Amino acid sequence: MTTTNFKHSKNRIFLLEITINLLLFTVLLIVGLLFFIKTHSLTEQTGVLHQAVNACNNVASVYEQEGGNLSAVSSTFSGSICANDKLFIYMDNTYHPCEKDDSLFKIIVYELPDSSSGVQKADIRFLKADNTEVYSITACIYDPHSPEGRKAVNAQ
Repeated sequence: MTTTNFKHSKNRIFLLEITINLLLFTVLLIVGLLFFIKTHSLTEQTGVLHQAVNACNNVASVYEQEGGNLSAVSSTFSGSICANDKLFIYMDNTYHPCEKDDSLFKIIVYELPDSSSGVQKADIRFLKADNTEVYSITACIYDPHSPEGRKAVNAQ
């Protein structure tokens, strides 16, 4: 009788070991999956941020090249809308300019109030469709020939 109890005891211990191993494997699997899901999410966010930086830099370059003329900047980007001293540029899922109805992202350019010393500034913001800001940059143009710029040069 003692040998059968010993065999039953061994079987129970073996089943307990298998159950513990399965539970441990399941926990490790869940932790690993959560890690990969988080990594995938961060990769997507990084891609959007990279494209937002590129798009804002492109708009800032055009803004500076056009001397701060929002209408001229608007003509460079198809589907953009210039209204009330603001420029709206709409982007699709490939980060190319598109019409408002097809957009997933938008870039808003608005001129900041004039400061002294001939510096013209514009705030450029890259937003998702739900209006959450991804990136923003300020573009500055110095015009030494403006009245404020001449005052600053003469004051020196």
